[in-house]
Amino acid sequence: MQKELEIVYEGEFKMTAWHGYGRLLYNKFGSYEGKFSQNCFYGKGKFIDFVTGEVKEGIFKNTKEDMNKLFKKLYPQMLKQKQMKDNEARVKQESENDKDLKSKIGEIRTDNELKGNATDTPQMIA
Repeated sequence: MQKELEIVYEGEFKMTAWHGYGRLLYNKFGSYEGKFSQNCFYGKGKFIDFVTGEVKEGIFKNTKEDMNKLFKKLYPQMLKQKQMKDNEARVKQESENDKDLKSKIGEIRTDNELKGNATDTPQMIA
């Protein structure tokens, strides 16, 4: 089962911002390695989009707006991933519910057989 979006940054900081050389990995979606300035790709670096296979290498001058666009681009992919995860969980729960129901039906049949109430044909109540 895939994780939800997880962002990992390893590198230099200035105060609390990514600043200097570092690596950013957002699982299953992409990575960037190179220079950062105030949480933005800024300077020489390499960006890899794991989804499309696109690789960009060179000088980056991204602004906060550019970074927001990047993560908004990822949002539909994250949403699709979450929907798939939710669907898998729902199917698993339905399967477990079916097993529980079949088990309970089996218990009722066993109880009826022990009490002598078992029948193979439907009974009409007059």
